[in-house]
Amino acid sequence: MNPTDTSTASDDPGQPVVAVQDQPVYHEGRLFHPGFPDGSLVSRVQPRTWTQQDSVNYEVAQETTNQVLGAISAVRGREENKPQPDQQILDECHAACLALAQRDRALRPTDSAAVAAAIESNQQALTHWRNR
Repeated sequence: MNPTDTSTASDDPGQPVVAVQDQPVYHEGRLFHPGFPDGSLVSRVQPRTWTQQDSVNYEVAQETTNQVLGAISAVRGREENKPQPDQQILDECHAACLALAQRDRALRPTDSAAVAAAIESNQQALTHWRNR
């Protein structure tokens, strides 16, 4: 199969298969993309290098980050609804959200020390923001 062909895509193996130029196409149970060496999206999938426990811990880190963001949002919402919002508190909320987002983007399930540190940091931050 030539994934950059220009005929009509079909799930019928007897029919010619063509993708719109530079667009992926599904054919005979496989997804092909002309930008990949063999046309297959799965050819680019790397083997997973983390354990199931690493995955669970990473998910816990993500969930606790979301809980912290929720607590920060509650503080920000209360402050914004005051007749005279304190800009310093609003700035602190904004900075905390940015820091969490930056850490989150860099966090990898294979880095168990960083994941554990994120969970610990999130637990402390959650206490801090819920007590505001």
